[in-house]
Amino acid sequence: MDKKTIEQNIVSKKTDEGYYVEVFNDGKLVWTDTFKTEEELNWFIGCCNNAKELGLVNVSQDEARKLLENNELGVWVFYREFWGHRFAKIYNLDLLFPEDNKHGFEVQFVNRDGDADAKNVPTIDEAIQVLKDAENGKI
Repeated sequence: MDKKTIEQNIVSKKTDEGYYVEVFNDGKLVWTDTFKTEEELNWFIGCCNNAKELGLVNVSQDEARKLLENNELGVWVFYREFWGHRFAKIYNLDLLFPEDNKHGFEVQFVNRDGDADAKNVPTIDEAIQVLKDAENGKI
């Protein structure tokens, strides 16, 4: 997030089934999740905090779309992947490699086999669809 720092707050609650989490960016609810164990919850919060230390904030898929439409170089995005991963990245190749005449967007995510994967697609809509397909175990 180059242009503006987003203030991210995480609220967690113990439930009968484990833990429930709400993530707020600038006071707006952008993500909810559940975790069975405190260890999983702490891993998630630690990843969010590590990103913050690097000056990065994970955003919702809707926020990612808006940021990319406004020429953000790249965004970290929440998504629900089968193996438990919750973070993906989308880069604007036009801005990342302008000298190479690369166009479109690169989505970095975890595929249904649990392996790190990347797909290059021509539009923001297709980049968001990659995440939806990964969430649904299609890729």
